[in-house]
Amino acid sequence: APTIDSGFVMEDRSVVKPLRPEELSTAAGLLEKNSAKFSEDPDLAEARLKKALENKDTVNVGYVDGQMSGVAIRDPNHGWEVYATNALQVPALTDSTEDLMATFWRNGYLVFPGLLADEAQSLKQKLDLMMQTAPVSSTADWNAVNDGAAFVLAVNDKGETLPGRIMKVQAAALASPCILEVLGCQRIVERVRELYSFLGLDVPEHVDVFGTKFFPMWPGGVSVNWHQDCHYFGTASPKIISCGVYLEDTDQENGCLQVVPGSHTRDFDHVPGSGVHAQGEWAAPGAADEVVDVVVPAGSVVLFNSRLLHGARRNQHGSRTRYSLFGHYVPSELNFGWRGTDFSHGKYADRHKIY
Repeated sequence: APTIDSGFVMEDRSVVKPLRPEELSTAAGLLEKNSAKFSEDPDLAEARLKKALENKDTVNVGYVDGQMSGVAIRDPNHGWEVYATNALQVPALTDSTEDLMATFWRNGYLVFPGLLADEAQSLKQKLDLMMQTAPVSSTADWNAVNDGAAFVLAVNDKGETLPGRIMKVQAAALASPCILEVLGCQRIVERVRELYSFLGLDVPEHVDVFGTKFFPMWPGGVSVNWHQDCHYFGTASPKIISCGVYLEDTDQENGCLQVVPGSHTRDFDHVPGSGVHAQGEWAAPGAADEVVDVVVPAGSVVLFNSRLLHGARRNQHGSRTRYSLFGHYVPSELNFGWRGTDFSHGKYADRHKIY
């Protein structure tokens, strides 16, 4: 991106640059507005910034249309503190390759290999049991979100329904308690908390998980094409953190996740799919976009921004499946809906309190 005044442009209207002493008062005011700690003691905000400058710590400020909208302080011992009115500024404010949290907000995703490796096999068995007890009358409606758990049928290359072959289980947490046991487990939730805490004190006190799904990905089958999760939510909020849990070794052969790093800062048009991807609305990476295959061992967890452009390869293996389950963490106070479905806290059946 072009350089402006020792800073760099985030968007056409935005710029991030090092804090200058003459900006100290304005930056302290922003900390007071975005942090309960500093609002209770205004002198503390200015003292924190002065200390950072004296220690020669990195302190970045972000501007949108000439107005300061974010401050990021890098403590050498504790990493980044970010106070931003717009979470989309975080990647630019934290120009660092050293912190995992900064990596998440910059690239849009983090991979935790084998985080649930010990539980992967037993979870797979519980999901097999769920599939065995699937209702005889499954559905061909890929967007079945209003009537409890939905066992959605797969389609062939012509877009024709394949009787008896389940492509995904929508609202999977309503079909098996093991889904929430996974998405609510301490090892995942701790990392979700850390990602939210990276936004300074602009963090949600309570968090739900919603939109739970299970994909068995049979040999020769598919799960999803390129898309942004937020397209299906009716909100572009960058504070929704999606989670994928892979219960089997996953690689290019059996349908691994694919991502475009940094794409969570952009908008993509989605159009109805066709053929084997007839069940959904999909986007496409740009010609210059870098596509990364996320190859992981069984039990791995991937956390990603709901705006990240991602998809999955087709399972081209002759005998291996690719079991994975998904959910989306969302601040409890954030309510939204899409095409007549209200996903709000307390209203949508597949939205569950986590903490």
